[in-house]
Amino acid sequence: MYDLTISQSIDVQDMAVLYGFSLFETFLINSSGRAFLLDRHVDRLLDSMSFFNFNIDIAKSRLIEAVNRYIEENSIRDKTVRLTVTCGNRVKSIKSSVIITTRDNPYRGAEACEKGFKLTVSGYVRDANSIIVRHKTANYLENYLVGQQALQSGFDDAIFVNTSGEVTETSKSNIFFVSKGILCTPGTGCGLLPGIIREWVLQRAQGMGISCMEGCYTIQDLQQADEVFVTNSVMGIMPVYAIDTVKIYNSAAGSCTKALKTRYTAELERA
Repeated sequence: MYDLTISQSIDVQDMAVLYGFSLFETFLINSSGRAFLLDRHVDRLLDSMSFFNFNIDIAKSRLIEAVNRYIEENSIRDKTVRLTVTCGNRVKSIKSSVIITTRDNPYRGAEACEKGFKLTVSGYVRDANSIIVRHKTANYLENYLVGQQALQSGFDDAIFVNTSGEVTETSKSNIFFVSKGILCTPGTGCGLLPGIIREWVLQRAQGMGISCMEGCYTIQDLQQADEVFVTNSVMGIMPVYAIDTVKIYNSAAGSCTKALKTRYTAELERA
């Protein structure tokens, strides 16, 4: 069993430094100091560690305990916490590092939460067959650059399409739309990270009697939709009011978006 200690630094020969080879999870801490959906985040992290054959053996319970202890010792409330596990370096006999950090939630009380997002379509094409696209790795430069380019151009984020012209995700979130009463989202085969909040939305929507469909969709499908919203573990559910020059709504998010957002907010506070 791996001797779990929280690292304060990383060896310069760690594969995380050399090649961006590390995995991470980011999650919200509510006003009571509880991490939302921590169990699922740790599950995904461990699944990816197994997929990439990380040379460590960390029990799920110990990771959860470490995160909860960090939250308690630092009196964290209404912030985000990031749990990172580096690959280490077997050749150099460098062990993996476990790092926990925190930062303010940039969407808490932000104007964007009321107004919604305006998205653009990125000129960078997503490879649906990439071996890393379905895992939350720190190899994030493409996403970062695309997101920054969108911000500099007056948008909140950018949508990736794959080599077949199918919508995948944005630089930092999954995407949903409502058409003819059906909640739709790109399937994982399109080339995207299956987010924890994406999973939550699909499960809760079905429980609320909302028909859901995963499939292959185009930008035109989004622009012709009745509602569009994006999701991730920091902002939760964010309505989209425009894609490039096409308005999705003028003054208020749609009923499906509102219902899911209300449910999300309630569960976040009850976590």
